Formats: sequence, structure tokens, C-alpha cells
Amino acid sequence: MTAEVFALTGTAAVLALVHTISGPDHYLPFIGMAKAEGWSQKKLVSVTLLCGTGHLASSFLIGVLGLAFGFSLESLGLLESLRGSIAGWGLIVFGLFYLAWGLRSGINGQMHAHVHAHEGTGLHRHGHSHQGNHLHLHEARVMRSGSSRALLAIFLLGPCEPLIPLLLVAAVTGGAASFVLVFTVFAALTLVTMLAAVLIGTTAMRPVTFIHGRRYAHALAGATILLCGLAIEFGGL
Repeated sequence: MTAEVFALTGTAAVLALVHTISGPDHYLPFIGMAKAEGWSQKKLVSVTLLCGTGHLASSFLIGVLGLAFGFSLESLGLLESLRGSIAGWGLIVFGLFYLAWGLRSGINGQMHAHVHAHEGTGLHRHGHSHQGNHLHLHEARVMRSGSSRALLAIFLLGPCEPLIPLLLVAAVTGGAASFVLVFTVFAALTLVTMLAAVLIGTTAMRPVTFIHGRRYAHALAGATILLCGLAIEFGGL
């Protein structure tokens, strides 16, 4: 390994740590949704790693295509900036939707009516609500399955800003071997840091109880995601 490649590898390691820790979108959405939806640790780990892998793979693919077709670093930077804006607005829209749904669920308590038929007495209906953990089953199930998919889509669109310049410099400096080494180090440390931050955050949140139990947990998760999107789009994170 040449001195240049060694320096690039060290730079990749430092940038992976700084990029992940300084970007709250890399861990806060997972912490908030895990708390609100009661994810198991297995689901938390799998969703985090899947989103992180998609986040890295999309930028890796763009870097490979940039090298293959001779795109300039400036043009790739513009593309990554556009992807960053799309991901930021994606978090804003998803956060607003999830926040609105969480508020409606908390305020209304999911009040609805059921119609029952009884022999001799005919039909009758009664209303009841599913408070807190007892959200209406089919609606909650749709939200749970859709929320993790929405996060994955946003992370696939989201750029990993420091990665592409590093990969291009590594390819020019040390060829394919340097390219693969720098990406491997950056990707491994990014995923490990994401997972560590998420696990530490969920552990710290475990004893925290929300007002009215878990009734507004979804709204708080939506607000967290919304704030992450605003920080990316308007705060330069």
C-alpha cells in the first residue's frame, strides 16, 4: 500500500465517522420509529442495515458510472446535490404525513363502530376506541409496513456526499484495488456507526415514557423525521 492510498484510507475512516454522527438522519428516524412502533431489536438492526446499505450502494453505483463514462467531479457533485434535496424533501413529506397520522390517531383514539347481528334482536352497533397501543389493527399494520419501506426509498435516494470524491481520487491514485479498499473502509465504518448510534439511542429511550402512554408516540416519531428533513434541506446537514 502506497502512502497516498494509506492516507486516503485513513481519510475515508474519519469522514465515515464524522459524516454519520453529524447527520441525524442516519439514526434519529430509526430511533423514533422503533420506539413508536415497538420494533424488535432484530427488525431495528435489519431495517437500519438495509437502509444504510442502500444509502452507500446508490452513491457507489454513481461513482462507478462516473468513472466509466468520464463524468467530471463537478457534474457528479451537482447530481449528488439534487439527490440530497430529494432525500431531504422526502423526509419532510414523510415526517409530515406520519406526524399528521400520529396526531389524528392520538386525538381521536381511533373511535369507530362495529355492527353485530344477534338472533332475535336483529342488528345493533356500538362504538369504541383503540387507545395507545390498541390502534386499529389493519391501519397500524399498513403504517408499520409502509413506514420502513418509505425510509428505505428515502435512503436509496439520499447521497453519501463524501464518498464519491474519495472514490474518484482513490481510483486515480491507486486504481481498482484502492477504489475497492476505500469504499470498503468507508462503508463498514458508516454501517457500524449507524448501528451503534441507533442501538445506543433506543437503549437510552427505553425507560422514557410518553404523555398518555404511547398514544402520541407516532406523532413524536413523525416530528423527529420532519425535523431531520428540515435540518438537511435548510440547515446544511
